[in-house]
Formats: sequence, C-alpha cells, structure tokens
Amino acid sequence: MTAMNKEPKLPPIPKGGKIKHAMSLGIDIWNNLDRFQEEYGDSFTLTLPGQGPMVWTGDPEVVRDTFALKPEQYDPFSVQIPIDVGEECVLFENFKKHQDSRKRIIPSLATAQLKNRAGVMHDIISEHIDSWTVGEEFNFPRIVGDMTLDIICYTLFGLREGERKERYKELILGWLTTSTNDTMFTIGQLYGARKFRAKLNKKYRQRTVEGKMGNLKKGLLPWKQPLDYKVQLAQMIREDAESIRARMDENEVHMLSVFARAKYDDGEFLEMEKVISECIAMMVAGHETSAATSSWMLIWLLKNPRVMEKVRAEIAESVAKEGVYDPLIISELPYITACLNESQRLSPSAPATVRWLT
Repeated sequence: MTAMNKEPKLPPIPKGGKIKHAMSLGIDIWNNLDRFQEEYGDSFTLTLPGQGPMVWTGDPEVVRDTFALKPEQYDPFSVQIPIDVGEECVLFENFKKHQDSRKRIIPSLATAQLKNRAGVMHDIISEHIDSWTVGEEFNFPRIVGDMTLDIICYTLFGLREGERKERYKELILGWLTTSTNDTMFTIGQLYGARKFRAKLNKKYRQRTVEGKMGNLKKGLLPWKQPLDYKVQLAQMIREDAESIRARMDENEVHMLSVFARAKYDDGEFLEMEKVISECIAMMVAGHETSAATSSWMLIWLLKNPRVMEKVRAEIAESVAKEGVYDPLIISELPYITACLNESQRLSPSAPATVRWLT
C-alpha cells in the first residue's frame, strides 16, 4: 500500500511520449488500445498534452471501484471530451447542480406518452425497412443513422415531416460528422481535450453574439465548418424554444418543449444556452451510439444463425401472446436483452467511460 503522503503509483506508461499518445487516441483508437493492452496488460497510463495522466483499465475490480466513486470524488466538468455540446450540459455539472438539473430536464413521463413514443419510433423504423429492396447492399450504420435522425427530430422537436425537419436533419448530421471526425479528435487530444472544448464553445458564443452564421463550407481551420453547423443549429433550436415559451402548451411532450418550459425554483426559465446544450447532447447520444450499437448487434447475430433464430422465435411468441407487436414489450424480452448486453460487452459503442478524479 502506498503511503498517503506519497505520489500514487500509476500503471505502466507506453513508450512514445505525450504527442504519440495523443495521436494514438485520435487516429485508429481501437487498434491502439488493443496494442497497449497486449503489451502492458489490463491497466496502462497515457500521458497527454494539456492535461494530467489518463489511466485506462479493463480490470473488472478497478472498473467496479470506479463506478462506486462518490460524487465528490470525481469532476464531470473536467472530463476530457473534445466535443462542444455546451458547457451548461448536465453531463458536465457537479454535485447538487447536477442533481437539480436532472430533476428539471429529465421529467417523469406518463406511461401512455412513453407507449405513444415507442409506437411512433416503431413506425419510423418500419418505414425505413419497408423501403429496402431484396438483394440490395447497403451501409447499415448509415441506414441506422438515418433512422435515428428521424427519431431525434420526432423525440426532440415533435417533427415527422416538412422542410424544418429536413433542415434540422441536415444541420444535425453535418455537425455530428464534422465535430466527431478523426481530425477534430486528434487536435483535441494534442491541445488538451477539455481546453479544446472550451475554446470551441467560446468561439461559438462569439459568433452567436455577432450573428455570424457561416456558409457550412470547409475553411482553412478544421473547426470552421463544425462551428458553422453549430451556430445555425443552435439558432433553429433558439427560435423554436422562444416560440414554445410564447405559447406554453403543457400538452406538448417533445423534449425541446419540456426543456424550454422548465423553470428554476424562483420561477425563471432555464438559460437558453442550457436548453440548447441539452438538446445537442441528446443528438450525440441518440445518433452515434444507436448506429454503432445496432450495427454491432446485427453483425453478431448474422455470425450466429442459431442465436438469430432464437431472437425471431422470442419475438414471434410475444406477438402471438399479445396479439400485436408491442415495441415496449419487445424491448424488454429477456433473450433479446441478453443478446444486446453481450453485443455491447464484445463491442462497446464507446471506447471508455471517463471519470476525472478530484
């Protein structure tokens, strides 16, 4: 056991130094992490520019202890994520502020509303599947991404069709693809992910105040295009949120309406930038992870025909029992749930869960 007055002993540090470590996380991260694990074991330390050492671990006991940390033992605001979803996002808030935000932005929805959403989501997915042609080859992650964009527009904005929905889809996809590519991640790791995120947010706020919407084209600097997309996307959200606050319709159940109408204990609305941040965070969580998770699960099912048949049989049994295809019931079936959990264990949609210790 290391004495409390001494520096903690970190797991082994791979050769190469800070720049090489940063490049390894920005480019080909999966293969690099596999290589580090083979060479140094389940736990190793990467040293990165602009931040302290980052310990990576796959040791089950260490993972368990990490998830058991108390709120005051880690700092969400300092998490080294280089994507500017917004500094006011609940993901980056600490302690009581985090708890208060969760109560306001994660409302208790009635079962009937949840069932209605599940039904519409099922309709959206069915429309996409019905458009496929037998024998056609397609990019499954991209197709699932298109499905999730439609679901995001419905869940966040209450939009099923129309020009405004299509404009939202264009801006959401544009911002996601330009903000989360290898170039932006590599720059973030080299600069310091937390500092890079703050830099992007500052530039976004400046351009918002100045009314510089941009033209969505690439520029000399790699962050010019994602900034264009975010400024225009945020402006659309801002316009819709202001309209929601003007009419204050409590029957609206889409998430932007919930966020826009939420108030603090003193009766003041949530800050507009917080509303925008929460919406953008949901876009990231709803699009990228859904596409990756669904694609990997399909790959594993296709590799295991016997498992695929058991999944189909479980669904058929549920439909026969209920007399209808119920999306909520299907999503809770034990064998399908077990397959999804195993797929996520074998190929997680994100390389890690981050805890920045205080």
